Amino acid sequence: MIKKIYSSNNLLNNCLISSIAHAFAVARYPIISHEQSWDGYNYCFQMSNVRGTVSFKDFEKSTAVCALRNEASPRIRDFPYINAIDLFKDAPELIREIAKADTLEYLYDSVDGVDMPVATTAFWSEGDFLFSCDEKKEFEAHGGEEIDFLFLSEENLLQYWKESYSLSENSFEALMAIYNQKKLNPMKALTMKKEQLLHIVGYDATLDECIESLSEISVRMIDS
Repeated sequence: MIKKIYSSNNLLNNCLISSIAHAFAVARYPIISHEQSWDGYNYCFQMSNVRGTVSFKDFEKSTAVCALRNEASPRIRDFPYINAIDLFKDAPELIREIAKADTLEYLYDSVDGVDMPVATTAFWSEGDFLFSCDEKKEFEAHGGEEIDFLFLSEENLLQYWKESYSLSENSFEALMAIYNQKKLNPMKALTMKKEQLLHIVGYDATLDECIESLSEISVRMIDS
């Protein structure tokens, strides 16, 4: 039986905000480059003991499918005797197809010599809400608690990342500028001059990881 856990209205936008903020943060803290990334329409993250992927198969409809793995969850011990796709057992067939073809592909692990997707909770979008086979408390206990940022209001999330990443005013203004264009069209390709990027993050910052993170959301660097 499925349970409604959150509103889905902000999910895609919140993933965009988070990844743009992360891109500017890694210019100062390249050690955190692994924490957020995009691969096509798949947003991947690793927060504390939790890693996961949200797949947006259709940006226009904002169809979202997410699977999480909490390394501290006792559900880990159930593998390899269960299948991660069972976390979507009550979901519509389209959701299950996306989960199998995309979302769970990012959560492979080796358990007792068996290579397979390993996840401890999941959710998906239907209309204006997010649903899970878990009750909200179960969802949070098995991974959801570490991704509370995805369910904040836009205003609160912007402030959350500004404080968490200690973003400069230049970085925060650039975050807002890119986000305001991306939220209207997530696939829109943007360009930025390297000199402009240095002005944003600081001339003593490390650019490689920042440029890579921006490229994943179609923000491309040009020399002039």
